Amino acid sequence: MAGPRRFESALLRVKNLEESVKFYTKVMGLSEVMRDRNGIVYLACGLDEHPDMAIVEGGTGMDCFTMRVDTEKELEAYRAKLAERNVATDAGEDKEPNQKKWIRFKLPSSYVIEIAVIAERDYPRSQEPFIRSRPAHAPIDADHINYLAPDAKAELDFLNKVLGYAITDVKMTEKQDPNQWVWTGVRAGEYHHDIGLQPTWGDRESKLHHIAWTFTNMEHMTAMIDRVSQEGIMLELGPGRQPIGNISAYFWEPGGNRFELSTDMPMIPSGARTRYFWKREVFSWGGEFPKSFIKGS
Repeated sequence: MAGPRRFESALLRVKNLEESVKFYTKVMGLSEVMRDRNGIVYLACGLDEHPDMAIVEGGTGMDCFTMRVDTEKELEAYRAKLAERNVATDAGEDKEPNQKKWIRFKLPSSYVIEIAVIAERDYPRSQEPFIRSRPAHAPIDADHINYLAPDAKAELDFLNKVLGYAITDVKMTEKQDPNQWVWTGVRAGEYHHDIGLQPTWGDRESKLHHIAWTFTNMEHMTAMIDRVSQEGIMLELGPGRQPIGNISAYFWEPGGNRFELSTDMPMIPSGARTRYFWKREVFSWGGEFPKSFIKGS
């Protein structure tokens, strides 16, 4: 059975719905594609038909995130596999724009994950976007999700052994013990990581650390940073090249969640072994983590 494909979208909570919609559309260049009767607003980068993020008012953090599979046969195979492990699932269809069928269940962290079959156009074309009004500085896609779990080992085992994600990198603690780590990335295919996972520090609650957005290159990312800074929002960290290889920058958006801007993510050969490493600096170019960075939303 093939594993889920790349990260598809997430449902985030924001402090003020209309202010957040205004920021995402007027500043980041996302497009509003639908509102449902539960108060959820769906937003898209605009190169294809399906949403890349959904938001609802009330607090901060994440309610659910979605990964995709190619076929309904794969989806049913996952439901059967989860049933064998006594993992309760919900199922349905046409819940979101361009979504065909889905199953939903809880991870060991208590976060809700959704695996879905998405109706897809042949391939996204930047010169012929689905939403023609999208600005050039808008991200091209949702990139990945990074969150903190109270029992990160149990979470990683579930992602790896049950859902089939390969473990790409493990950043160890300063003691350089492979069993003690501060971050790990897992992947569905060759993209370096679709999910980033960190142990929870200081409490027993699961927390969203960040949602990442894909940019074509550094110049594209710079255009977004310039646009965000025009609104008085300063970067928390970056831009810089991470030890895993991608170039990234981070900021807190007005809704209360951290966003990463990402480009130049490495591609990992199929079957590559997990890499274990230790590096004090946040970036290969130098610099240490700000204290704020260890906090989730």
